[in-house]
Amino acid sequence: PASAGEMHNVAIGYNAGTAITTGTNNTLIGGLAGDALTSGVNNVAIGQGALSSQVLFGQNVAIGYRALLNQNNSGHANNTAIGMQAGMSVTTGSANTFVGSSAGTGLTTGVDNVAVGAGTLISANGGNRSVAIGKNALSAQNAGSAGQNMYNTAVGYVAGQSITTGTKNTLIGGDVGVSLTIGNFNTALGYGALNVSVDGDYNTAIGYQALLSYEDGDGDGHNTAVGAQSQRNATTGQFNVSLGSSSL
Repeated sequence: PASAGEMHNVAIGYNAGTAITTGTNNTLIGGLAGDALTSGVNNVAIGQGALSSQVLFGQNVAIGYRALLNQNNSGHANNTAIGMQAGMSVTTGSANTFVGSSAGTGLTTGVDNVAVGAGTLISANGGNRSVAIGKNALSAQNAGSAGQNMYNTAVGYVAGQSITTGTKNTLIGGDVGVSLTIGNFNTALGYGALNVSVDGDYNTAIGYQALLSYEDGDGDGHNTAVGAQSQRNATTGQFNVSLGSSSL
C-alpha cells in the first residue's frame, strides 16, 4: 500500500500529466495524455490526447487516440474507453464502457451504456442504459431528451442500426431490426428477424427471418412469430400469433 506522500504517477510523452499537483495513481502515456489533470486519481490514459480534458477526480480508463478526449466530470466518472476516439465526445457521462474504433463517439452526458464494436452508439448524446454490441449496432440512436432511459439492446452486425428515438427494443442477431427507427417494445432474435419494420411496436419475432417483411403503421404490431421464416411474408396486420417453421 502507498505511504503518505507517495504519488505513484507515471507520465510519458509530451506534456503528459503536466498539470498534476496532488493527483495520485495515474498512468498517462502519450502526447497530451491527461494533460489537464490536477488532483485526479486512479486514471489510465494511453494514446495521444487521451483523457485530455479531465481536471479532477478519476477512475477512468482511456486507451487509444483521443479516447475520452473531452470528458471533464465533476465526480468519479468510471468510464472505460478503448479504441481510436472511443467515447471522444463524453463530457459528464459516467459508468459507460466503449470498446472499438469510434465506439460511443456521439455520447456526451449519457450514463450506463455499453458499446462494443466499431461505429456503435456514434449518434447518441444523452441517452442512458443501452447495450450495443457488433459493428454499427445502434449507430443512429439519439435520445429525444437528455437523460432519457433508452433500454435498447442490440447484439449483432448492424443490429438496430437505424433506431433513432425508439426505446426498449431487444434485437439479437445479424441484420436484426435494421429498419426500426421509432418502434418501441419489440423483441427480435435470429438473422433477419423483423428486418423491414420501421415504426411497429410490441412485436416478437424469434427465428430466422421471422416477421421479415412486416411494416404496418406507427404503433401497430402486437404480432408474435416463432419459428424459421414464421410470418416471413406478412406485411401488415396486428395481434397475429404463429408457431412453427414457415407458419402463416
